[in-house]
Amino acid sequence: MRPCHVFSRLGPILLAAMLCGASSHRSWSQEKSDSTPHALASSRAKRLQQSADLKAQAEHQKADRKFDEAAATLGRALALDRELFGEASSTAADTLMLLAVVHERREDWARATKAREEVLTIRTHHDGKDNWRAADARRAIDFTAMLRQLDADKRRALKQADARLEEVAIDAAV
Repeated sequence: MRPCHVFSRLGPILLAAMLCGASSHRSWSQEKSDSTPHALASSRAKRLQQSADLKAQAEHQKADRKFDEAAATLGRALALDRELFGEASSTAADTLMLLAVVHERREDWARATKAREEVLTIRTHHDGKDNWRAADARRAIDFTAMLRQLDADKRRALKQADARLEEVAIDAAV
């Protein structure tokens, strides 16, 4: 079949579709332009940048010891990561690890453990139960359980040691 022949048959159908769509608030050409590959890629790039910005903001909040704010910010970044990459993506697992650390700093053991367990599920699914990432996730769950069992004085001493380690790392980087 020649291409001209196909288009001559589709012409009336396309014309009817365009006329039916003319009564809606958006024109057919607007709908088409909004779903072009360029527009979709641009929208995805914006959401990727927004996720990266949220994670950077959370790091600053964590450094300023604003752990509740950091948890909320990372929650928004996690929602974006799941939208962009899927519920059980490696990127979501990376964000969940950051969120677990913040929950540990807040001493919200239930949420920290839940985030750690979700990371383990994702890592095991993607990498296999014997992979180093899954093994790290299991060790992280054990670490959270150990933190939970420490008394307040020991947790405070550990937090001070962590803060000092961060200071030394920053000084060494400069």
